[in-house]
This record gives sequence, C-alpha cells and structure tokens, in this order.
Amino acid sequence: MSIHDGKIEVDGIAELVGEQLDSVATLLDHMSDVPPEVRDRLRARIKAVRERVSARLSRLKSLDLDKLDRLGPEVERLGDEIEKEMEGLDRDLAQLDKFGKGVARKFGRDFARGVGPGNPSAAPVINHGSEDGDDDDDDDDDDKGAAVMPPSIDSDIDPANLGPAIASLKNLGLDGAQRAKLAALRARADSEVAGAKRELEQLSSELHDALLASAVNEAEITRKIDSISQREAVIRKARILTWVRARDVLRADQRRMIEAAVKKSHEH
Repeated sequence: MSIHDGKIEVDGIAELVGEQLDSVATLLDHMSDVPPEVRDRLRARIKAVRERVSARLSRLKSLDLDKLDRLGPEVERLGDEIEKEMEGLDRDLAQLDKFGKGVARKFGRDFARGVGPGNPSAAPVINHGSEDGDDDDDDDDDDKGAAVMPPSIDSDIDPANLGPAIASLKNLGLDGAQRAKLAALRARADSEVAGAKRELEQLSSELHDALLASAVNEAEITRKIDSISQREAVIRKARILTWVRARDVLRADQRRMIEAAVKKSHEH
C-alpha cells in the first residue's frame, strides 16, 4: 500500500490471492486420476474466487485517506467471501483424499491474516510520512502492524502467527524512516519466501509421486529430500535474517518491546 495525493493505493492483493489459487490449480493439474466432474467443480470455484477478488478490489482500488478505517473490515469481508465461494471445496477435495479437510476455511482465514492489518510479516505497511496531517497518536496505533517479529529458530512457525502477540503493541514510536526500512525488509523477505515456497510445493509433489512409483529409487528419494530441506532452510534463513536486519533499524527500547511480546506469546 502507498499514499499518493491523499489517496491510499492498494496493491498486491490480487497477486497474493492469485498465487494461492495457482497453487491449487497446479496441484489439480498434476492429479490425473481426478474425475472430470470434480475437476470442473474445483475450477469453477477457483474462477469464482478470482472474480470475487476482482470485484472487491475495484471498490478498494483507491480509498481516500480519511477512509483508512474501512480498509481492515473490507479485507476481512473479502476473506469471508473467499471462504464462502470455496465452501464446497472441502467436500470435493475429501473425495480425492489428497489434501485433507478444512481447506476452504483455512484458505479464507489465511488470506485475511495474510493481507489484513495486524500481520507483522506479510501485511503491507502504510507509510504516512508527513501526509496524514494528524498527530502522532494514529502512527502509534499503527506501530503494532508495522513491527517485524523475531521468527522461531527451532521451528517453522510463520511470523504471521505471532499477530495476536503484538495486538497490544502501541506507542512503539516508529518514525517514517523506520517504517520505510521495515517495509523494504519485509518485501524482500516475502519475495524470497514466496519463491522458496513455490519450489517447495513442486518438490513435495515430485517426492509424493516418486514414493508412489512401482520402483522406488533410494538415491532419487534422497536427492529430493535434500532439495526440500534446502528450500526449507531458505525460508528459515530469510525470516531470521529479516529480524537481524530489523534489529539495526529499531532502537533498543523498541527491540525490548517486541521481544517481550514474543516471550509472552511463548508462555501461552
């Protein structure tokens, strides 16, 4: 998101949803045993979601700055609409016994979390700079959504899941320069993680097919597992280095506030 001439420009949401839908479509294409009627239903749902996103974004394309408070609810509604459009996806996928249950519900929930306010790792950042004309209180309230959270070193927990832990992070005191630098760090990390995840999905699919082959080649399986581990390491490295770089942007007191929030989340 960015601000131009007093208007909030909303970018990237269609691309984000499109990537998730493309992943479902790609998996579908690789499943040769899918019944034609099930494949058609799935494709129809994917098309419906694309159309829903396009329609909603046409209303969000350019909001006046004084209507910023509408953005969060609109994004949440879009996530709910995506879930509704895909409400039959669970049933269709369950017939295939490939993806498990709860996919449609998770898709809509993850979308709202992934692009909605309060997401510290993936949410676009609004850099007000000096254009908002308001006092610093509004900027303080936005700090909780701009903070970069430390990732878990011992697991693959997505920093987005730490959103509730920083819900109370106000008065973090980020200035305009800090916000811009943190936004750049997140954008870089998001790009690296997204690419690695796409490769990871493809490699996981290949490993799945290899394990189902009539003749399993141990050396080939080993190579695929090693490749998957490498992509997982890329994701972990991107998240950890993002926090390391963010530490240099934050003041000591700001780092302590964020680290305290993470510690509190681990205690629960």
